[in-house]
Amino acid sequence: MNLSLNIPMVARSHSDFKPTDIARHQAAADYLSATYGTQIEQACRLNTVPDYLLKATLLTENEDAKPDSVNFKGAVGLGQIKPFVGLDMLALANTKKLLTDEKKAVFRKKLGSQLDKILKVDDTSVFKDSAWQAIILPALKDPEFNTMLAALTLSLFIREHSASGLLRCDYVEARYNQGYYLLSSRKIAKTLTTDELIDAVPAEAKNYILKVCGRNGWLDILT
Repeated sequence: MNLSLNIPMVARSHSDFKPTDIARHQAAADYLSATYGTQIEQACRLNTVPDYLLKATLLTENEDAKPDSVNFKGAVGLGQIKPFVGLDMLALANTKKLLTDEKKAVFRKKLGSQLDKILKVDDTSVFKDSAWQAIILPALKDPEFNTMLAALTLSLFIREHSASGLLRCDYVEARYNQGYYLLSSRKIAKTLTTDELIDAVPAEAKNYILKVCGRNGWLDILT
């Protein structure tokens, strides 16, 4: 996929991404690549996601790259994916015909026959049930599974935000942070400038965009 990228996308920077922070962030990026480079390469290749985008997302979510981390909201692993969201993204990707046999094989390593059960669900609201979430929770702590699911999720957004070959990482990252339905739930247009998008999204997503797409942000470091 040949996509152009404007970095930084906005002149502003996050308060944790000053010039004096660059060396620390570069060390974190180097550690992520050295430790999980094989899993990241596979996830990017199978989902046609630029490696810098997946790495930036993982570093924003989990700078220490701890695969078994669980935050206070229940998000798990390298990509900090909530069990409900992970189940929903698997089902959605299957509906959109994005789950190739190679991707399914990776997910099946940890889910086994439960993957087929997940992909047959029509009413995804059932994924809010703890019994469903218990199916995927252990798998989310596996680096290969988690990076594959994070890349699959990013691929859903890239398809919607790469018009004319320009990758709108700001939209992609805002939706990774806030969820697939961010734009429809808040009636946000797909044609805003980065500054306009930052003003339109919740504070958490604003900070997320700045960490990834802002000056001295992860994409500035990784590209």
